[in-house]
Amino acid sequence: MAIKVLHTITNLGVGGTETVVCDILRRLDREKFEPMLCVLGRERPDGMAEVLRQDGIPVYHLDTLTPYAIWKLARLYRRLRPDIVHTHLYRADQYGRIAARLAGIEPCITTLHNVDPERAGWRWSNIIDRVSLRWCHGLIAVSLPVKEHCIKNSNIPPERIWINPNGVDCSRFSEIRKGTTEYIIEFRKELGIPHGCPILGLVANFTVQKGHPYLIRAVGHLRKDFPNLRLLLIGHGSEEENLRNLVNNLGLKEQVIFLGKRRDIPEILAAIDIFVFPSLWEGLPVALLEAAAAGVPIVATDIPMNRQVLSSQHAWLVRPQHVNALALAIAEAVRNPVESRNKAIAAQEHVRINFSIDQSVSRLESYYLSLMNWK
Repeated sequence: MAIKVLHTITNLGVGGTETVVCDILRRLDREKFEPMLCVLGRERPDGMAEVLRQDGIPVYHLDTLTPYAIWKLARLYRRLRPDIVHTHLYRADQYGRIAARLAGIEPCITTLHNVDPERAGWRWSNIIDRVSLRWCHGLIAVSLPVKEHCIKNSNIPPERIWINPNGVDCSRFSEIRKGTTEYIIEFRKELGIPHGCPILGLVANFTVQKGHPYLIRAVGHLRKDFPNLRLLLIGHGSEEENLRNLVNNLGLKEQVIFLGKRRDIPEILAAIDIFVFPSLWEGLPVALLEAAAAGVPIVATDIPMNRQVLSSQHAWLVRPQHVNALALAIAEAVRNPVESRNKAIAAQEHVRINFSIDQSVSRLESYYLSLMNWK
């Protein structure tokens, strides 16, 4: 009989964690596992719920992010009686662990997807997190820095945390780049970008974490030497108004193009010349994996989480929050297309070997089976 695994996540919008969770659900061996998903928030028209349902995966929305979700979760857990509850993202982690405890569901496990230094001051939330972590039967960190952060801030013994890096569907990104000349021409025409203009791109939601202002200011520094340079920002979020104001104040409306939320990320990556990732902190960045899988030259911040993915062999790495260094690295990447191409090829092969979604899912399946043996 298949093992019922109920994943629980805060929201199912467009984001790296959401993409990883959906990829896992769709790839679990259906002869061994029966995947299900519960989402705390409302169903979104741009979300992935319908795609999962088309694959035969039930998706339940609780339509609330308030603590009332705990009781709704507990009722759902009692009704579905999953063999394993697997939570993702901060609010779903807390609510899911408490609800599983109330419903008498064991084991309950959590994947730690990110490191958030700003959350250190959230006293009551951290207390709830620490208490509920005691009821968790397993913790999965997506990278070593995430594991170390959890050990330091939550007093979790190292042996309780298992590392399973995020993975991406490499073929989805590598294949799309082949034979896309016609698409690139049309894409540039659609955006009004003349042929020959270097295109930078960043796929990331508009939050403080992602470091968009440093990239926008770097484009301002580059305007004199590269007047035809364009920057595409793909995403949405709470900082969008501030970023648009910054673009206007710097006189960069022609250079910086906001594309909003997009589903055609592989095609967009195929059309850009350099992927720039100025993030301040990460767990294990899915967007960076996708860019590398697509064979796009990369400029990224030199933070521990990004170094879990790429080294200087694969990308230009610069100090975070350093506009001049970022601008210089972008200029070097634009001026040296051969070196850019060599780095991109090395990065693509590195990600294919070490960060494929199939490898990640296979490790997770083994982990699930070990939990059932414990049970």
